[in-house]
Amino acid sequence: MAGRTRTGVWSGGRGRLATGAALAALLMAAATACGGDGKDGKGSAAGGVRGALDRVADTPDTRAWFTYADLAGLRAANGDAGRLGPYAQIAGLAEDWKFADRLPPVYGFDPRDADRTWTAGTAPKQATVLSGGLKLSVVEERLAAAKAAREHTASAGTQWRTAPDYQISLETAAVPEALAAFNVVRVDGATLVHGGGAAEVAAADTGKGKTLGDAEPYTSLAACLGDVLAAEIAGPRPDGGGAAPIAVGFRGAKGRPVTQVLCLPGSSAQNLDRVREFFAPEHRLKNGMPWGEAVSDIGVEAVGGAVRVTAVGRNDRFRIFDQALQQGEFAELTTAAGGP
Repeated sequence: MAGRTRTGVWSGGRGRLATGAALAALLMAAATACGGDGKDGKGSAAGGVRGALDRVADTPDTRAWFTYADLAGLRAANGDAGRLGPYAQIAGLAEDWKFADRLPPVYGFDPRDADRTWTAGTAPKQATVLSGGLKLSVVEERLAAAKAAREHTASAGTQWRTAPDYQISLETAAVPEALAAFNVVRVDGATLVHGGGAAEVAAADTGKGKTLGDAEPYTSLAACLGDVLAAEIAGPRPDGGGAAPIAVGFRGAKGRPVTQVLCLPGSSAQNLDRVREFFAPEHRLKNGMPWGEAVSDIGVEAVGGAVRVTAVGRNDRFRIFDQALQQGEFAELTTAAGGP
């Protein structure tokens, strides 16, 4: 997909490309969602990351990559800073940010107006959920006008198809930058789900069967992250290779610095000691910079079945945990993960 390609989530020759999860500085400055058909009514009893994971089916593809953003919370945290503020720049974990400006004239919605969003899987076997804050009746009108086909689905709501599963046609696509991301679109109440295929759309917002919220270590990682404004979880490849899942999140509020959160599965004493050693102020990243120069207020603790690291980036390094994840900085820590 267009935009920066995610690389280095798995290092040591594992080299998976998770296309289309790039960070971008495109969050609107509004303090609350604009428009909408009502509040987000699709969440489970739990909110935040855990609530989203409770909606995502547990499959090899969804285990590989998951991102979450509390867009309403990020807008409030960013306040008057607009697109220049730090919270705007972490909001781009949302998949649709790369082509957000192209979507209103074509599909009748701006993803930046949603209350929250999450994405599961890697393109093209990937789907994105946008919940709350959108006028979805307009979206269906646009799909019908474009002669998208309505199709039967076991899920609630209305499902539309604009192209066969995983097909990419730059010549005929309404938004070429989105590639296969809108081949299947489902509208259900205040929620819109779109993705490369019907199976992915169903998996991203299933609400039934076994979900990632039920599966370890994802349950422990969600509890470790806690109340975050945005997060990403990188897991093993669909073929079963790769590292243990690892999570990065961002906390904060208006007028406060961004607190970065890293969560690793396994809270054994050995694992805890190894993480503390890795984040010692004198320990250097691959670029030679000591952690003590990159971040401040480093904290390491065991939380349930995970180890949690928190830190505040120095200067403008409020995304350094995300960048370190992409560059494979944490690979040695995932191999050290032990039992609780």
